[in-house]
Amino acid sequence: MSNYPIDGPNLELLRLGDTLFESDQLEEAAQMYARAVNANGPNHAHVEACAQLGHITFQLGDLREAKIWLDLGARRATEEDPLGWSRLQHVTGILERHRGRTEDAVKRFKDLFTYCMNTSLYRRALAAAQEVVVTSEDPQVQIVWANKGIDAAEAGGLFAWLGQTWSRKGVALHKAGRLAEASVAFQAAKDYFSEAGETNQEFLAAWELARVLRERGDLTGAWNLAGSNLSAAQAMYEMEPSALHARWMGYCLWEVAELKALDGEQATALAGMRTVRAKFKEAGFENGGAFACAELERLDGRMAVIGAGSE
Repeated sequence: MSNYPIDGPNLELLRLGDTLFESDQLEEAAQMYARAVNANGPNHAHVEACAQLGHITFQLGDLREAKIWLDLGARRATEEDPLGWSRLQHVTGILERHRGRTEDAVKRFKDLFTYCMNTSLYRRALAAAQEVVVTSEDPQVQIVWANKGIDAAEAGGLFAWLGQTWSRKGVALHKAGRLAEASVAFQAAKDYFSEAGETNQEFLAAWELARVLRERGDLTGAWNLAGSNLSAAQAMYEMEPSALHARWMGYCLWEVAELKALDGEQATALAGMRTVRAKFKEAGFENGGAFACAELERLDGRMAVIGAGSE
């Protein structure tokens, strides 16, 4: 996420820490960042290292220590030092969101987006826009800021990120009930993921697109995609019968079952949903968290409705 303008011992340690952090090696990354804090070099590297130590300790569950690191970074952070300032603001916003200070976090991320666009830190501007989308609960705000994320990605030539930004826009549009626009967004996401060679993400965008097409009433388009999605999910599951692939199989089978129900084949749809439930069980949904439990309840509700229709 950084640009590194001036070399120094702390800068090389920051680079190493970022590489480890991006590969989820948090403890190893923390060691590099801690060394960077105490090494000589450009000021921004010290501030960024403090911010990242705050981020890691927060992720590891120690909010008190996270605040200590952020306070240490804030002592030397200034708006005239864009790299240090922007990363410190980003992590501060993440902690504000965790503490339930949603409005403060949203405002901070919005201000950070403007600051980063003005200082040509387009990757960080994109990250700030994405944080607004994640933090806000208002679909209209999410749509606006998904668009700003797309603007930042295009301005910075960050074409590998366009699939994700268009996908986030599609989710927001779907929540807002703007199905025609959501289908365009998910198609764009699917195309960008395909260009980037991100097969898994392309598959998920295709699944979202099939669902939106069904809800729009484009059953021909939905059937075409749902069939190809199910074939892809089956191939992945046969190659590696993991919990993740069982989950994907379940969702693709569910989409096909919904289409069967719309075609008047309630008995076949109900049988398909029973298979979905078995796949979700294989994926660990019965022992999962709140989301998994809610999805099982939603599936059971659909089975009850379709079952009643088949009587």
